[in-house]
Amino acid sequence: MNLILKTPFYLLSILWCLFSGIVHADPKVNDEAKTLLVQFEEAQQQAIRLEAEDNVKAAVLAAKRALNLGEELDLNPEQIADLHFNYGYVLKESGELVEACKNLQKSFDINEDEFSKFSPQLTKPADQLATCYARTNRPRRADYYFQTAKIIANRNYGTESFEYAMALFNHGAAKLMHMNTDSGRQDLEESLALLKSVRGPSSPETLVNEFTLAKADLSARQLDLAIERLNRILDVALSTNQPDVELSIRAFLVEAYELNEQGNLATQHCLAIGRKTPAEGERNAFPVFELPPQYPRRARGRHKVGWVDIEYNVDKEGFVRDAQIIDRNSYSRVFDEASLETLNRSRYAPAFEEGEPVEVKGLRRRFEFKRMRIPLQRGNTIYSTATYASKIP
Repeated sequence: MNLILKTPFYLLSILWCLFSGIVHADPKVNDEAKTLLVQFEEAQQQAIRLEAEDNVKAAVLAAKRALNLGEELDLNPEQIADLHFNYGYVLKESGELVEACKNLQKSFDINEDEFSKFSPQLTKPADQLATCYARTNRPRRADYYFQTAKIIANRNYGTESFEYAMALFNHGAAKLMHMNTDSGRQDLEESLALLKSVRGPSSPETLVNEFTLAKADLSARQLDLAIERLNRILDVALSTNQPDVELSIRAFLVEAYELNEQGNLATQHCLAIGRKTPAEGERNAFPVFELPPQYPRRARGRHKVGWVDIEYNVDKEGFVRDAQIIDRNSYSRVFDEASLETLNRSRYAPAFEEGEPVEVKGLRRRFEFKRMRIPLQRGNTIYSTATYASKIP
């Protein structure tokens, strides 16, 4: 998450007014204004800090408080628009999409009134509004703001600019993720070519763009194309010494190679991840690739639920070995086969001791098979789900 909170340079002018006596000659009013200003600045800084810590709920409260204080201080419309944008952004990140759309729309409308319909100040709210409307299943509104942001980038920076490339990327990623349209992939392909030209093949923006395409290929089971993209990103990460990117890409390569039935190549990346991941105490092997458990059709039809506990070993190459059921609830035998099959297809990054991979014995995992009630507009819907439990109680 990357909240775009503007540095409040306008505070300097407010402070100058306060201390020069321009705000009001009455000392009491000056003190009240100073107090509001201090509270406003604290709220802004708190929102920045909490967002950086991924504490989204608290960041929402801080951004709302900053907006309320900004309105009390009677800041100018552009500044209020920025505060609405910040508040709308963190609301979107927290999943409060209806309120997010309202505040982002307010930011867009204020900037449009203050500047012009296609001014650069409208870029951020247009981008975020498009994504927000896409997530709330309002494709026409989303497409309107997608197109608006592209027009803004084109008119102000040109179609060969970094800004236009990022507009294409934002739209393509949102369309693929929330609208599942082919035009999303087209936008991403176009933005990738443009980013390679204006930023270079190893820039963070270029890598994120290609990584987004690789994940889309993986989801669509276009495995050869996904593997080609991931290996290209891995080469860049290795040549530019980006260890975090390297580990993430290797994990996706494990998944791609396993799905493509190339277990030997997946093993190379399992070993590389285990070797490069720093040990914390007696760190065990940890999962890199896991398929979701399949709810047995017979159990679903009979509305059966339950759990299964399995003990197993992980060998030096990250394969699951000697898995056996050690416990289950009284109705769970029907889930035995599904649990064992899922676990045996998992791949792990093996543990390392003194630079060498070692076998780890006695690991345990619980599989849970539940029925959940999901509230919908026309009533409740019940569906069956199978999940990994975090640990055996």
